[in-house]
Amino acid sequence: MTKEELFDFENEAQKTWYQVSDGSEILVLSHKPPNPKYQLFFLPGLGTQIYSWRFVLDALKEDHEIFYLETREKPSSKVKTDDFSPQRMFKDVTEVIQQLPLQNDYYAIGSSMGSTILLALLGLHEIHPKFTVLVGPAPEIKVSRFFRLVLPLFSKRIYRFTSPLIQWFVITFKTNKKEEPEQAKKYAKALREADPDKLRKTLYAWQGYTIWDLLPKIQDKCYLIGATKDKLHDINLTLKIAKNIPNSTFKDLESNKKSHSYPLVEFIRNEVFPHYYK
Repeated sequence: MTKEELFDFENEAQKTWYQVSDGSEILVLSHKPPNPKYQLFFLPGLGTQIYSWRFVLDALKEDHEIFYLETREKPSSKVKTDDFSPQRMFKDVTEVIQQLPLQNDYYAIGSSMGSTILLALLGLHEIHPKFTVLVGPAPEIKVSRFFRLVLPLFSKRIYRFTSPLIQWFVITFKTNKKEEPEQAKKYAKALREADPDKLRKTLYAWQGYTIWDLLPKIQDKCYLIGATKDKLHDINLTLKIAKNIPNSTFKDLESNKKSHSYPLVEFIRNEVFPHYYK
């Protein structure tokens, strides 16, 4: 990350690697202001770089203590096994949460695969945040035919040659580059700087996984955030997820940019924490 890309939360956050039961170490970035109102546990998506959430993290850190966990497919993890399965990642999250100084009334925020993990853990009754905000959750993981063909090319030895092709496919077919240039830019950056071996193993391990059966079992309050213009995260699936969770609220923030910046912060302040900000 260049000097221009650094932002307050990342600069000020404490970095701690927590060991989980298979011996791997998972990174958590934490920040605590002088008088935090709430504790927020943040779980980003597949391969997501923290820079993608700079606006949200910088805005929320002023009032709240934040714990930002980077799942094991990201370059920051120190993995000891080749297990990147959903069940292993569920254990990672629950085991790290058990080690964090979280109170009983913490809030959880997740995006994409991070949202999927949180929904699964809520359905399994492994975690119990006060409220959970879920941005663009995926109810099932489908790897496209293109990715199934190129997954063998996700090797550190040749990835620098194949990465441009993969970036082109994702930007062309999975984003709306004209209306969402920021999304296209951050996905290209994430793919350039990804750990290809970890990403390949994760896509193989998650292919076909679904959480539909767990959704009706969720008892906790959930806020589902969709974005009409986001081609990668189908808003119709987000709506369907919301309908399958008994205690849920759906909100369309229209674009990936809005769901990753100040409109999401305003929604959290006005809808999730209204008694504090009003």
